Amino acid sequence: MDALQWIRDNLEVRHVSAPEMYYQGDSQSGRQLPLIYTPFEVDNPSHWSDRGAALDFSMIAGPGRVLDFGPGDGWPSLIVAPFVEEVIGVDGVQIRADICTENARRIGAKNASFIHVRPGDPLPFEDESFDGVMASASIEDAHDPKATLQEMYRVLKPGGELRFAHGAFVEYRGLPPFTLDLQSDEERASLGIWEVHLDEEWLRHTRLSLDLSRDQVVEVFHKHSVEPHDHVLPTKILEDLHTHVTQAVCCYRSRPSGATFIRWLKEIGFSSADATYEGRWFAAQLFHQIPESERPSDYHGIDELLRPLMPIIVSMAKPVEPDGAITATK
Repeated sequence: MDALQWIRDNLEVRHVSAPEMYYQGDSQSGRQLPLIYTPFEVDNPSHWSDRGAALDFSMIAGPGRVLDFGPGDGWPSLIVAPFVEEVIGVDGVQIRADICTENARRIGAKNASFIHVRPGDPLPFEDESFDGVMASASIEDAHDPKATLQEMYRVLKPGGELRFAHGAFVEYRGLPPFTLDLQSDEERASLGIWEVHLDEEWLRHTRLSLDLSRDQVVEVFHKHSVEPHDHVLPTKILEDLHTHVTQAVCCYRSRPSGATFIRWLKEIGFSSADATYEGRWFAAQLFHQIPESERPSDYHGIDELLRPLMPIIVSMAKPVEPDGAITATK
């Protein structure tokens, strides 16, 4: 009997959505977002990248009404808000919507609002009610990514654009199909079991929360002559840990490739769907080309450099890759 079958037979595993499993903390970004949590630093390349990404998304609707799917801490909604008439963010976790709302209040973004929509539920908006839709690394974690794209198509006005960045399997390439991940806070450890299916574009993550410390869990592994990083989990280890499991949850995660996304978008009815270059990438390249003595003194100066070029960058087609940015027009 393998480890996963043992878990299914002996533990009560609760199936949860990706937002429920990963995005419950008080800050999805670790309170590192420039202009939302921290001052903008003109000598920080990651801040230039962040600004480039935000301006990228701001291109989709002109001064219109924008929907942001999965805003996390309010990004990019709160950064795009000054460029649009209204932005509404929807998140699959109530605490995330609440945190976005509080961040909007704190920085004075009065045209940004956030609501909770349960994973898998239809978007609570009328047909053709948004000029643009944006999503940053969130559609792939939706309950049903293709159905989510269908909902985005529904709420977009004719001629409206969907702009999204997505991640496929970059962080999992080269790993064995079955991996273990032992994590812990100060007192309690958790055991993660990852099943990765690259060809089928999905993975499943099972997490066992334990009432043991990391060192105690490692001792159990050593008892059976196994290291946690060996990517093997004998059922004897699970038998020893059984009474220490306080919670077992499982999350199925779709990871569509760029080619799959583009095929879905065309099947749904978008008139065009293309992989393009990204504002994030361009801003990072520009940072390294400008001598330190010639860099703008604040982010407004960076905007003056980036904004005239951004429509060109985000419309430049690039080869379809597993990860990246896609623009689709209704």
